[in-house]
Amino acid sequence: MRHLLVIGLLLGGLTIISSDVKAQEVINLDATIHASPSSPRVVNLKAGTYEVTPIGVDDGGAFNAWNDTGLTSGCDQDGTGCDRGWRNDYQISAPPLELILGDGMRYMTDIQALENAQGTQFTLDADTTVAFSLPEEPASPDDNLGGMSLRIVNLRVKGSVQGLSATMATCENRTTEQVIMIPLDGMTSWDCLAAGLTVNEGDIVFTGIEGPVTGEPPLEVLGIFSESAEPSLIPEVDSFIGTFSGEGAVFNPEDFVEDTEDVIEGLISLRSTLTVDADQRQFAGWFVSWGIEEEAGDNTVVRDMSTFQDGRLIFWVKSPINLEVGIRSGNIDAGRERSKILLSDVEGFAPDNIWHQLCVPIPTLVALDSRTDLSRIKVFFVIASNTASGGTGGMPATFLVDDVRWESIGCP
Repeated sequence: MRHLLVIGLLLGGLTIISSDVKAQEVINLDATIHASPSSPRVVNLKAGTYEVTPIGVDDGGAFNAWNDTGLTSGCDQDGTGCDRGWRNDYQISAPPLELILGDGMRYMTDIQALENAQGTQFTLDADTTVAFSLPEEPASPDDNLGGMSLRIVNLRVKGSVQGLSATMATCENRTTEQVIMIPLDGMTSWDCLAAGLTVNEGDIVFTGIEGPVTGEPPLEVLGIFSESAEPSLIPEVDSFIGTFSGEGAVFNPEDFVEDTEDVIEGLISLRSTLTVDADQRQFAGWFVSWGIEEEAGDNTVVRDMSTFQDGRLIFWVKSPINLEVGIRSGNIDAGRERSKILLSDVEGFAPDNIWHQLCVPIPTLVALDSRTDLSRIKVFFVIASNTASGGTGGMPATFLVDDVRWESIGCP
């Protein structure tokens, strides 16, 4: 959701998009202080559209989650469904805006609660005092532990054009008279702050494009890892293929290789050998993201894939184990996305070590995480073995993937 404050024309004669900007800040809600709406953390926010993301200690917050009894008991074997335990809910109040976010669950650990925490966006039409709190009723903060840390960001100064090409984007702070020109070189989106534009609270910012401008039809296919799709991503030119693992899982660089013998199309497939113990909450896998390796962690380097909103993610996989696949947009931190699905839930898959072509509707992935913004996709494809998929039983397992694409048509 974007809040468009200024719409006008520049030299190219095309739409200009602008947004007021406030630097991001982290709001820490201490469960011993801000335990109810009657004792909130109050923040003054400028008019604009704000994105709220729960973060943990590892991302600069003071807390991972909160516990309203100081105890943990009655949990299911997987650490969920506790009678007493760690919570991830919080409240935002700026009448008539009233939001309570969270899944209503209690968890064995604060990390589990954080992993299932929910973010949101809201729009303020005027400068507003906003109250943030934890919804404990009745409030009894003396035995509380932890808290919630929320990253609050006004949406960045960005622009994009659909079905058009242009040579240059202009970013102008009309308060300070700073102007930055960004060569587009075929890109259809840009980020003024990432390019160096300095913006303070209350500054008036304009951004737009300049010609010559030519119309181009929307893409019907984009190869993510494909030798036959046109066009396709080109690793280390416009994209990056990377691996990840955690909690003791084994996925060494030499275990992620090109396979030239067992392929579906072209000359190579990607072969992965990993060891994941689901009981230890281990995880490992690989992904394809927009931007070269140095930009892999930059969530502002994204690609507009909104023309695929009714389309599909289609790929071939050969695996003896269940796996999880998904996508992620840049407004969601890595590992916090819920836009992913188990292969066992996709028609046509069997863990029989035989090649299967699978089709996942893009609308299905978006519906799994309403925060997903197709206009700023960061990760086009991620595949992993983890607790949700059942792991590999603590023993090495090998799977192959080939011909990964986004297509604008839906699944059969």
